[in-house]
Amino acid sequence: MHSLRMRGFLLCALLLVALSASACTNYHTIGAGPDDVQSPTKSSGVKTLPTPTKRPVRPVGQPTPTLDTTLYCRLSDLTPVATWTADGDAMSGSLTLANYWDVPCTLKGQPMLGLTDEGGGDFNLLVMEPTRSSNPPHFLFKPGAVAEVGFTWVNWCFGKNGAMRVTVTMAGEGQPVLYVPVRDPQGNLLSTTPPCKDQKARSMLTVGTLKLIK
Repeated sequence: MHSLRMRGFLLCALLLVALSASACTNYHTIGAGPDDVQSPTKSSGVKTLPTPTKRPVRPVGQPTPTLDTTLYCRLSDLTPVATWTADGDAMSGSLTLANYWDVPCTLKGQPMLGLTDEGGGDFNLLVMEPTRSSNPPHFLFKPGAVAEVGFTWVNWCFGKNGAMRVTVTMAGEGQPVLYVPVRDPQGNLLSTTPPCKDQKARSMLTVGTLKLIK
């Protein structure tokens, strides 16, 4: 009886050893072990959806932008005339710009003025201009329209330099676009300068704003 029990015990032990060996063998055939474990990649079958393209959404109530079809004037498209007269201790003058074309055009921005002598040399002036704006004004020149900008010149202490010209430059441009001879109502060139009131003070040209007068 004792021998039979021992045999049964040994048989059970052998079965347990055999099952353990089979389990270890099965583990090693599943994978190559921890050292070769890799994370999934897109090429291993993981699908990704394409990123949708976002279209700009127009805010509610915002108008649809339109193309700017404005016909803008160049200064060279307008006809200039400059004149001045003695006014006490100053020379009061004006520059007019006229549109003699058959179509309207728009001038963008304020013109800046200066003075040159007969040979084209700039006068040594302190020019006082209107304050510039980040949103420049627009002037619609209909056919036959005329705009005027006034100016005042004081305290010139360096003698006469012959006939003079008013220079006209638009903001953002480095060189004058127009050189306009100063004439009297009869068309004669003018060379009159304001009287010298203070040798130590700068000669000053004060320029007004452009205004449509016709």
